[in-house]
Amino acid sequence: MAGQGGWGQGQGWQGQPQQWPQPHQPAKPPEPEAHIRYPGPVGAHWPVDPNVLYGLPTRPVLQVAQLSSAQVVLSIESSVPHILHECATIFAADKLAEQKRKSANVTAIIFLVLGFFTIWIFGLGVVFLIIAGIIFYRGSKHAVFDVEDRRLEIVSGVMTTLAQELKANRPVKVIADFGLHEARPPMLYNETGTGLFEQKRTSASYSHWWLIMRMTLSDGVSVHVDGVTNVKRKTAQKRKYQKIKDRLSEQLTIKLVPPRGKSFTATMQGEQWIRRPAAGAMLQRMTVRPRSATFEFVTNPATRSRYHGGWQCMGLEGLLDSAKVVAAIIHSYKLVSRAGKR
Repeated sequence: MAGQGGWGQGQGWQGQPQQWPQPHQPAKPPEPEAHIRYPGPVGAHWPVDPNVLYGLPTRPVLQVAQLSSAQVVLSIESSVPHILHECATIFAADKLAEQKRKSANVTAIIFLVLGFFTIWIFGLGVVFLIIAGIIFYRGSKHAVFDVEDRRLEIVSGVMTTLAQELKANRPVKVIADFGLHEARPPMLYNETGTGLFEQKRTSASYSHWWLIMRMTLSDGVSVHVDGVTNVKRKTAQKRKYQKIKDRLSEQLTIKLVPPRGKSFTATMQGEQWIRRPAAGAMLQRMTVRPRSATFEFVTNPATRSRYHGGWQCMGLEGLLDSAKVVAAIIHSYKLVSRAGKR
């Protein structure tokens, strides 16, 4: 259950090496059923209140290099209008947190400058510096609501695009953890150097299973969507700052389950479909069985680096967005349809 150790946590990661799963097969997180809310009866998934649609993030989402440190989890099982309403609420709280944090930083800088210019006046400059520190601290507390817009757009965009294709009266489950991957223990960790007389370096691998979506199409086929962010981090302790370099990619797993009484024709196990670009990502592996078909996609790697001057990024546009997820679902569905016709 949620709250008992967090998602994907393990024991002994700072001690002896553990037998962790490979990065492309992270341990599945427990679904926080206790946090799932049912805002109302499940009915039709469309239409959606236009005011709700106007309050959702849209593509393209502005990519930022600095990581989000939000502590927000969307966990709901209901109809699409209710899910989108929750997304709009999170997005509004996100923008309000960004505005409050920016205002707090500007005010703190003003008091910081006043403190330096009046430091020669006994006591007054110190008071200004203390006030600046308090405002900075209070402003930083808003970061827990500052979610990554790209991830929220994936949830809202997929729901908006597929709403009219979903079976009425069947609930849709969405669990999205907008937290930071480093909030959980790494799968692998290595440390060299003492930091005193030799440079301290670390390397770590994280696998953050952050997205779970379950829905049923109008023809009865169940669609399971799982998103995982894999990160390899290297750090080097410099004299005045810590250099950080993250290499990240995302894995998208699409599982299709036929309705009761029907099955897929498992005739597409060949390698001709693997390692081909599809849906803005690479189809890495696929398995078609009578009762399920699983397709795994992986995105091109991207990098985030922090130097003395701040954060820099490269290739973030290649990570997942709602268009890539929807395209992967459609591509997987077409491949299964081909198999069924043979």
